[in-house]
Amino acid sequence: MAFTLRSLFLLCGISALLTGVVAGRKHYSKDMSCDSSCPEGWTQLGSRCFIYQDVSLPFVDADNVCRILGGNLASVHSTLEYAVVLELAKAATQSNRDIWLGLHEGIEYFTFLWTDGSRVDFNLIVDTDTNAACIMVNFSDTRWYREGCNVRNRFVCARDAQEILNQQSVSKVEFCCPKGWTQLNGRCFIYEDKRMSFADAEHICKILGGNLASVHSALEYSLVLALIQENSDSHDDVWLGLNEAIEKKKPTWTDGSIVDFTAFNRDNDYGDCFEIEFSDLLWDNDDCGDVNRFVCGRDAECRY
Repeated sequence: MAFTLRSLFLLCGISALLTGVVAGRKHYSKDMSCDSSCPEGWTQLGSRCFIYQDVSLPFVDADNVCRILGGNLASVHSTLEYAVVLELAKAATQSNRDIWLGLHEGIEYFTFLWTDGSRVDFNLIVDTDTNAACIMVNFSDTRWYREGCNVRNRFVCARDAQEILNQQSVSKVEFCCPKGWTQLNGRCFIYEDKRMSFADAEHICKILGGNLASVHSALEYSLVLALIQENSDSHDDVWLGLNEAIEKKKPTWTDGSIVDFTAFNRDNDYGDCFEIEFSDLLWDNDDCGDVNRFVCGRDAECRY
């Protein structure tokens, strides 16, 4: 499925399309040590932690706050990380407020640096005719624009999870997902670029230690969409683990978790298995014998 950059433009507004969210309910009996890599209130994606700050500050003051919290203004190095940053900001405010990232111009024109010193290997900068040196996310199109560094914006901080574990004197920590999987808090996801029926796709996911992916929040769904975008150039729809095989109009997840989050379209009503449609990024039911690419999900496991 060619989830090109257009899917990023949809991510910041996708919460408005989603239904059935139940707040504050746990869906998995996770080993809590898997969540301990990031402080309370932070979101873990792989080896990094992110948190949204709902206060408007100039760029330098915002970075100072992030430093007090143990990190910096967020650097972004992949579509996956950017999807998480956008969804954190959207979920916290339910409005389209511009936010600071940690990117700013260096001494040379159009030479940019992250405040955490990491490599600039991902950017969505729109070059505008301005001398402003700091970079903010414009929520109207999710691109990055120059902004005067004294302008007050809300912001996202990021820090390294391994550094936190080192500070806690925890040694030789393996992050909780197998190689090739992407970790979001206590769960792992992987995109499989193979076209299979629903049942065959579920079988492959079980071999890999999980199931076809269940989705329980806008943040998880943003991550799933970004994962597809990063790993596929096809136009195929993608299986999730939702199906109505047991009873029509009462969908269930193959991993047995509760259905507390949906993004239904239901243009079609002739199949018992649900796919993400390429055309609108919503969920439609289809014939379970059709072949699609798919996403697997599983619980994270921490090993020390």
